[in-house]
Amino acid sequence: MKRKELKLIEEKLPYEPFEVLTIENKKDSVFLRKQSKKVNLDKNKNEAIYFSKRLLKTVQDPKNMGVGIAAPQVGVQRQIILVQRFDKANEPFEIYINPIIKSCSDEQKLGKEGCLSIPNYTAEVFRPIKIVVEYVDLDGKKHIEEISGFTSVIFQHEIDHLNGILFTDHLQSE
Repeated sequence: MKRKELKLIEEKLPYEPFEVLTIENKKDSVFLRKQSKKVNLDKNKNEAIYFSKRLLKTVQDPKNMGVGIAAPQVGVQRQIILVQRFDKANEPFEIYINPIIKSCSDEQKLGKEGCLSIPNYTAEVFRPIKIVVEYVDLDGKKHIEEISGFTSVIFQHEIDHLNGILFTDHLQSE
């Protein structure tokens, strides 16, 4: 990670949330459109753990409540996402490093989406109902997992952020 990213991550305690970038700010909007870089866990494991704690506090903050968040949304141009797993017992939030969608179903479903970086706006978006995701966990272990339902939508939305894509880019023109 770059020195600037490390400073942003460590400038507050791990139980303090980040400020969320929004498209309402031109500089933030440009940043949100950039491609994220991979994380090297061999060099940045402690920082990734610290970062994940602050990401969790960010989506649990009453002013930013959400079901997922991507590193670029808080000013860190790295491939890290936090997703609430509605497909698991107790619906935990989990961190995913360098996630990529390996494949997705042809069948799609229309569903309502919103975004912490696009305040006060929701819209209906078509998304594949099933995806296969490859990622690394905080221990550096590689996983490949098939995910469906609402959790699949969250993964797709957050991985889009890593590629500079916002959910509004998927809207059908009328």
